[in-house]
Amino acid sequence: MQGYKLKSTNLIHQPKVIAIGSSTGGLQALTKIFTDLKDYKIEVPIVITQHMPENFDSNFTTKIEEAGDRKCITIKGGEELENGVIYMAPSDKHMVLKNRTGRVICAIDDGPEINFCKSSVEPLFKSVAEIFGAGTHAYVLTGIGSDGIEGA
Repeated sequence: MQGYKLKSTNLIHQPKVIAIGSSTGGLQALTKIFTDLKDYKIEVPIVITQHMPENFDSNFTTKIEEAGDRKCITIKGGEELENGVIYMAPSDKHMVLKNRTGRVICAIDDGPEINFCKSSVEPLFKSVAEIFGAGTHAYVLTGIGSDGIEGA
């Protein structure tokens, strides 16, 4: 499989990445979103931070993978972004993206809670914005608290 490589485009409305932050009710909302998108070819990486209990990761990614009929993984760190793949932050660590000479890599950040959350949406959204800028489509699916607002 080929990894995602940064490339320039003049089409601001065409995303280079989709970033999603979700909280309570996120599994239901994300399942609905990916079920509805199942028949569409999404040719960009999708990165997600979901507030979830510890050790719920594999169950969550399995549900999303089944709903969207596309590969969904909980990152361990070091994964290179690939088009059409869904990347989930682990339940107890923050996910950030790093630019490694034009290649975008998922990384783990074991820093403190942010907005009372770990994993927090903020580090992911901020790193996505630094790398992709206006090429980002970011969605905050939460009704409680403010996690993700600043990064979005």
